[in-house]
Amino acid sequence: MRRSICSRTIVAFLSHVLVSLLVVLCAQVEAQNLVVSGATFLDGDTFVYNRASKVRLAGIDTPEIGHDGAPDQYYAEASRKIAAEIAGKATLVLVPVGAGKDRHGRGLCDVRLPDGRSLNEVLVEKGAAYVYYHDDVPQALQARLLAAQRRAMDARAGFWKVVLESFPAGEYIGNRNSHRFFSPGCAEGRRVASRNRVYFSTAEDAFRAGFSPARPCNIWPAVRNVRTGGV
Repeated sequence: MRRSICSRTIVAFLSHVLVSLLVVLCAQVEAQNLVVSGATFLDGDTFVYNRASKVRLAGIDTPEIGHDGAPDQYYAEASRKIAAEIAGKATLVLVPVGAGKDRHGRGLCDVRLPDGRSLNEVLVEKGAAYVYYHDDVPQALQARLLAAQRRAMDARAGFWKVVLESFPAGEYIGNRNSHRFFSPGCAEGRRVASRNRVYFSTAEDAFRAGFSPARPCNIWPAVRNVRTGGV
């Protein structure tokens, strides 16, 4: 009888210790997250808060806004406006991804909206952003983003309705390490080692596999070369 009582006491004590440790660990995780408001979006995937601190949304990319006389890419301004409308006046929770910083020193985050949704994922599902692989992005987040992208492509949401019709025909070369793909005839694509190459019949196939356009031969159209604009 005493042994049974002793065993129950030990189990109860250990359970209490375990719960206490979990509470402490959860508090530490929460403490790493930063709550901010007043986001000013520079483009669809980058914003500034407190007038100086920059945040880059992890795992996604959006069309580039032109600088130094270069034209905007198609849907660049629309992506920025969509992000600003969703999150510009909201209180946001910044969940650090990987080392928490990108190579430019910007905060690298999965940005959470007041209802708990990921802004990164919402933008992809609206066709305002596409998946942009990096090995420091958690696999669970990458999987959610890719699933959202496939849904957006199926629905031809946002920019997908136009851009999928604008990409050149031909065989695309992907780099299985970087998850970037190169357009037909792009010299940079021929530099990918044969062991790292993966081939796609169309750009859509590459996007569906989670690859994104390589910047040296980016196939994303400029807004001035697209007849249909708008959100």
